[in-house]
Amino acid sequence: MAYQRNRISKSTLDKNLQAILEIPVVIDRESVYPACVSKITGLADKHGLTIYDASYLELSTRLFCPLATLDQRLLQAAENEGVAYLP
Repeated sequence: MAYQRNRISKSTLDKNLQAILEIPVVIDRESVYPACVSKITGLADKHGLTIYDASYLELSTRLFCPLATLDQRLLQAAENEGVAYLP
């Protein structure tokens, strides 16, 4: 979107896409288990989050890792759940 709206150049876009491709990705297979799905939907309902955002919150909770986001609602939910976060 930043490129389409002329906020970044084509070279910056290419450099950023290359950096993204170099990130080691680990697929979390546990999040499809019924217990995780139940936890995710519960967090979404409790904090008024999308399922997408609640998934990140559940993952941070389960893996004991900080959550990085600029979304204020998700930050507040993380604080309420006792999850460390990096705003």
